[in-house]
Amino acid sequence: MESTNNNRLIGKAAVVTGAGQGLGKAHALKLSSEGAAVVVNDINAENANAVVEEIIAKGGKAIADINSVTDPEGAKKMIESCVENFGKIDILICNAGIVKFTNFADVTSKELHDVVDVSVWGSVYPVHAAWKYMNAEGYGRIVLTTSQAGLWGQANSAGYALAKASMIGFGRAIVQDLKEDVDIKVNIIAPAAYTPMSAMHIPDHMIEQQAPEKVSRLVSFLSSANCKESGMIFNVGGGKVRQVRLLESDIASLPENGIDELPIELSNLNGPAEAKHSFEAGGHLH
Repeated sequence: MESTNNNRLIGKAAVVTGAGQGLGKAHALKLSSEGAAVVVNDINAENANAVVEEIIAKGGKAIADINSVTDPEGAKKMIESCVENFGKIDILICNAGIVKFTNFADVTSKELHDVVDVSVWGSVYPVHAAWKYMNAEGYGRIVLTTSQAGLWGQANSAGYALAKASMIGFGRAIVQDLKEDVDIKVNIIAPAAYTPMSAMHIPDHMIEQQAPEKVSRLVSFLSSANCKESGMIFNVGGGKVRQVRLLESDIASLPENGIDELPIELSNLNGPAEAKHSFEAGGHLH
């Protein structure tokens, strides 16, 4: 998967949201190391500026952006900043997200809204703002972020699971809205990494193994022209990656009579077998 050419993103312009620390910071540094000019977005100005300074000190190009991705105008200004400073936008990494671990019986409406605003609208608004530029250029690479909670569910994380699961439907839907003559790829990652947000769930002996930089290796590939995948979901962490597929079992008929026998019918279904109407995405991960 890794290219021996560390300059595969030269001439490309990227936006990374939530890039002041953790995964977003690792993504920004990785894209810069491969030649991309990067807009480092984070509402924490100190963190955003620190990442920019680190990139520039290493000879890269970067600017800070402190607009909130939960505000459609703020997201628009962030994308416009990339175009104004670097001439275009080729890459958008939607990484920003928050989580509040609360049992669903105790979670408040405000807590649910806060999580959804950042993880859902904080991705939808930037993508929508970048969409017209990418379509006009006929080129773009977008990476959305789901999670294990969004894929499989997770205790005390209903709002987060709700928000992250939505990225799957969103990403796979907009791929189907693209015209055939454009080279725009949209993919979804479910990262596992040690970050300030996940620190309480990862034991100390796994910190090095779960370094965020190991997730950024895949992000850099998905951000490159070498990526031919689109609409795919990748579970990634610890330097390993696997594709996540949506599966269906065999088909059973619902009985017209004797509905009490239905549990037996359901338990006898064979599976998993790939859904005949599953989303088809071309290409293979290199």
